[in-house]
Amino acid sequence: TIRIAGFDVEALGSAKLSKPQIMTALVGILRQFDVIALQEIESSRDDILPRLVEALNHSGKSYDYLIGPRVGRDDRREQFAVIFDTNRVETDRYQLYTVDDPQDLMRYEPLVSWFRCKDAAADRAFTFSLINVHIDPENAERERELLHSLADLVAGDGRQEDDWIMLGNFSQ
Repeated sequence: TIRIAGFDVEALGSAKLSKPQIMTALVGILRQFDVIALQEIESSRDDILPRLVEALNHSGKSYDYLIGPRVGRDDRREQFAVIFDTNRVETDRYQLYTVDDPQDLMRYEPLVSWFRCKDAAADRAFTFSLINVHIDPENAERERELLHSLADLVAGDGRQEDDWIMLGNFSQ
């Protein structure tokens, strides 16, 4: 059994991480899970996730992270990330990708990652693709209608992965 969560951290950046009470709360929440899909990392700095993971690992845990490029339109750009417990799951960093959206159908292009649980031999372990999504509240209905096609796209991306989990902010 692994515990998976999606967490919209709402404008996560240096200002938020510099507040001890917020950092303590974030660490307390995140440590309850083995895999956490994060949305709304909004910073021009690249040290946000390393600082958060360092705080998570302070008590001897072994978390790591994957992070995508900055996505979005105009002034609202953000990054998606996945924090994961390396004692519980493993990943192939080469399997990480941002969904190509040449028609600009979604404001924030989803991030796809891949994981294998470590509780069984590699050939029998549960594996899955994780689809990290942030639906634009201004176009929520239209973007939610695309989710089935998004799942089909990820299922047929050539990696032969038949299990996927879609997490994120669905603006409901």
